[in-house]
Amino acid sequence: MVELLEIPIPQKHISIYDPACGTGGMLSVAKEHLFDRAQTESDKANVEKYVTVHGQELQPANYAICKADMLIKNDSHAEVFFGNSLIPHEPQGREPGDQLSQSKHKFDFMLSNPPFGVTWGGKEGYEKEARKLQKTRHKAGMPRTNDGAFLFQQTMLAKMKRRQTGTLDDLRKANLHSVFAPLIDVTERIKDISKKIGSGVTPEGGSAGYLDSGVPLLRSQNVHFDGLRLDDVAFISPETHASMANSQLKPRDVLLNITGASIGRCTFVPEGFGEGNVNQHVCIIRPGHKIEPKFLVAFLSSPFGQAQIMSTFTGASRQGLSHKELGLIRIPLPSLPVQRETLRKIELQEIKRRELSLSLQKQIETLVAYRKSLIHECVTGKRRITDADLKQVGAHV
Repeated sequence: MVELLEIPIPQKHISIYDPACGTGGMLSVAKEHLFDRAQTESDKANVEKYVTVHGQELQPANYAICKADMLIKNDSHAEVFFGNSLIPHEPQGREPGDQLSQSKHKFDFMLSNPPFGVTWGGKEGYEKEARKLQKTRHKAGMPRTNDGAFLFQQTMLAKMKRRQTGTLDDLRKANLHSVFAPLIDVTERIKDISKKIGSGVTPEGGSAGYLDSGVPLLRSQNVHFDGLRLDDVAFISPETHASMANSQLKPRDVLLNITGASIGRCTFVPEGFGEGNVNQHVCIIRPGHKIEPKFLVAFLSSPFGQAQIMSTFTGASRQGLSHKELGLIRIPLPSLPVQRETLRKIELQEIKRRELSLSLQKQIETLVAYRKSLIHECVTGKRRITDADLKQVGAHV
C-alpha cells in the first residue's frame, strides 16, 4: 500500500496521515520505506528532517502501543491522538473526537485500513455526534449505520492538501529567492542587528490555566507566513502576563517558531496589536533600527533563510532551534531604502499570487461540489460514473 502512494524522497516538508492508525504500523512502514529508498546520506537526512506522520486511534491499547513505538523510535515530530476521528472533539463529549480538525490540518499523503462493517449508529454507536458534521465533512451522505467505512473516506478527503495550493507556495518561494539572490553577498548575524532574542515559557498549570479571555498567549499554531492566525489563540490572566515580563510582545517584534514540525514559520507583530505574550515554542526577535521587521520576516521566509534554519537539525534527537543558533543566522543588510524597495517588489508579486490563488480556489470549489454531488448520487444508487463524468472532471484539472 505504501508503494502505491509513490511518496518521493522529500526536499521540503511532507505529511502522512492515518485516521484509524491502530498501533501505527502503516505510518511507521511509510517512513521506513522512504529510508529504504534513500540512496545517499543526504536523502536519509531529508527523510528524517522533512517527513512527519499524523494519526488518531480510538482503541486505548492500540493507541498506547502506537505512542510507545513512536517514543522508542525517538520520532519527536510524530503527532498521534487518542479519540474518534469521525466526530467533533468536544471537551464535554462522552469520548474524545477528531483532534486534527482545524484548517491547518491538511496532509500530503494518506493511507488507512479502517474497520469495515463496524456499527456507528444506535445506542452503542456515535451517530448523534457524527451527524454534527453532516453539513460539512460528511456532506456527500451518511452511509448505513452498520458500516462506517464511508465516513473514513470522507474524513480523508476533507483533510487532503490541495496540490494547487502547494504549487502556489512553491511560486511564493521562487519569488522570494529571485528578490533576495542579489542581496546575499553582504550579510550580518541576527544577533548583531537585534535588540532582543528570546522566547517565553509555559504558564504555570499549562493549558489548564488558559482562560476564555484576557491577554493573548501566542503559540506556534498562531504563527504563519501570511500573518498571525488567532482563531484558536489561548489567553492568560494579566497577573500571569506580568510574571512573564521577558516575553511580553511589542509592535514590530518578529516571531519565529523554533520547535516541532512548524519550525521556521515566522511573522511580525503588527502595530495596534495590543498586549500579548508567547510560550516557549515561539521566539521573539526584536530588530534594531538598521532593519525593517517585514524585511527580516521576508528573508527568513525565503529559501535562503529557511535553509539556514533547517540546517540546525542534524537528526531526530534535535528538539528545536536554540537562541544561540538563531543569533548566528546571517541576514542581508542593505540600506533602509533598498529594503523598502525590496518589500515593494515582494508585495507586487504577492498580489499576483493572491489573484492566481483566488482563481484556483474557485476551480477547486467547483470540483469539490461536483465530486460531492457525484459521490452522493453513486452511493444512493441514482447514477453510475460515465466517461462524460470523467471528462468533465478532467476539464478542470
